[in-house]
Amino acid sequence: RAQKPYIAVNCAAIPENLIESELFGHEKGSFTGATNQRIGKFELCDGGTIFLDEIGDMALTTQTKILRALQEGEIQRVGSSDTIKVNVRMLAATNKALEEMVKEKTFREDLYYRLNLAEIELPPLRERENDVFLLLDHFINESVARHERRYPTMTADDLRPFKAYHWPGNLRELRNVAEKLVIGLKVRFQKPSEQVPDGLDYDSAMQDFEASLLRAALLKAGGRKGEAAELLKIPRKRLYLRLKATGLLQDGS
Repeated sequence: RAQKPYIAVNCAAIPENLIESELFGHEKGSFTGATNQRIGKFELCDGGTIFLDEIGDMALTTQTKILRALQEGEIQRVGSSDTIKVNVRMLAATNKALEEMVKEKTFREDLYYRLNLAEIELPPLRERENDVFLLLDHFINESVARHERRYPTMTADDLRPFKAYHWPGNLRELRNVAEKLVIGLKVRFQKPSEQVPDGLDYDSAMQDFEASLLRAALLKAGGRKGEAAELLKIPRKRLYLRLKATGLLQDGS
């Protein structure tokens, strides 16, 4: 597939009434404004790969057609009854908890399990503090090339807040900060007391904090749960219960 098309689609950026036309195409006259036939993204990347970003924002009706494209390798353009065979590999990404959406019936369970063959979880930047400086250097180099400026001079004291900061805006915020440094603008970090996690859901925020703490203990203990429990000053049995409650421990592991 490396020699075939790769097409990325941001599902959240396309209105619900247009997403099917964007993905599967449409026939001339199939709806108001359809003045010409349109070939959809699935058809265009036949034999290749389609990346559906923010798939959690997709309507249930469109999810049904995505499932058919995956399982049967078939699509239909909007306004047509003809079936078109396609062979497409799909990648999907979301910042939403699809498992919860499945329980709430806002995301199709069959599509979720069809997609979830191989899952890559990308933790937020606040849980990857050792990556901050590597990513900062990368974004600064990008900005230096774009603005034709010199690499900014920074001391250890200048860099210290980067590691302590909560980074509620994740990579987009870090990229923005890197650009400010390159063009000479002042960077102001919120104090820890000012840093608020995404949203104001207390239970969700506390669960995120607990999961971060557990991950840090396991990382420091090299994955040894007994040692992690000692670091946290809690019984090993309680550690197992909390790991399971936060989804960090699967049954039988």
